Amino acid sequence: MQRFKKMNSTILILLINLFVIMTISIIKDGTIELLYLINTIFYFFVGYLLLWLTFMTIHGGFFDGVTYGFRKASGSIFKKNYSMEWDEKPLPSKRVNEKLVSIFRFQAIGLGCIMSILLVFYYM
Repeated sequence: MQRFKKMNSTILILLINLFVIMTISIIKDGTIELLYLINTIFYFFVGYLLLWLTFMTIHGGFFDGVTYGFRKASGSIFKKNYSMEWDEKPLPSKRVNEKLVSIFRFQAIGLGCIMSILLVFYYM
């Protein structure tokens, strides 16, 4: 049941994105033309794709070692006794919510599929 609610919320976000994309296309051009709609969807798609890949990289722990090293080095450079403080601070991978990563993934894949379908119709 909880997974069904989660899927409904991500589909609702996708529908809101499509509504915003159509509204932007209407405001920008006065009509809904397929080419302008595809261009606007592409901008949203690239934004969600970059956010998804960034959060996935952070969530995977890529920056944990760098962050740990900088915290430890800054404590020794400034000669302050922060040894307990930098150990207790959460690493960047612990701060990224996995639900957020999955929402960005669904939005990027959904918008990419919709854009691909519209591109097939455009080039027919």
